[in-house]
Order: sequence, then structure tokens, then C-alpha cells
Amino acid sequence: MARQGNSTAIGLGYAHQQARRHAIAAMPDGTPCPLCGRPMHRNPDRNPDGRALHYDHVIPRAVGGKDGPRRLTHASCNVRAGSKLGNAIRRRRPRRRDYTRW
Repeated sequence: MARQGNSTAIGLGYAHQQARRHAIAAMPDGTPCPLCGRPMHRNPDRNPDGRALHYDHVIPRAVGGKDGPRRLTHASCNVRAGSKLGNAIRRRRPRRRDYTRW
């Protein structure tokens, strides 16, 4: 189930919001997205997905990267990467034994 609420409700408070604003302001327009390689723009309408940029955790929060490095990505790229990680985590199951106990 997806997390709901604003950024503060999901654990990304004011400091994260300010860091995102500063990163967007410092980014040269047209910088390639680290996940897909398409250009990123400050104006959401100019981005390929038409959405504002996300401030992505390089090491996902789901695996302990809460205070790690961050980067700007397209919203669709970040959501897609998070979905892949979530599916991989849910898919993890114990290995089947090679023998049967009688």
C-alpha cells in the first residue's frame, strides 16, 4: 500500500523540502536525469512526465538510506525505481529445500 499524506507526514520534513528547493535552484537547466538520461528542467511543464522533480535518496529509505546522499530525478523515474524495489523486497522468499523430509 502506498504511503499517503504530505511530505512531512511520510517523514520528509522541512529540512528535506528546503534542501530540494536549493538543489533545484543550483541545477543547470537540461541536466540529464541519473536514472533515465533525459533532460531535467526546473519548470515541471518542460519535463518529459510534466511533473516537478523529486529529491531522490540514492540509497533508498526502505533499506536504511534515510540520511544518505540525495539527487534530483524525474518524478516518474523515482516512482518507477521505488516500485521495482518494493516488488523485489516483497518477492523475497526463503529458498525451497532440495529434499523432502519424510
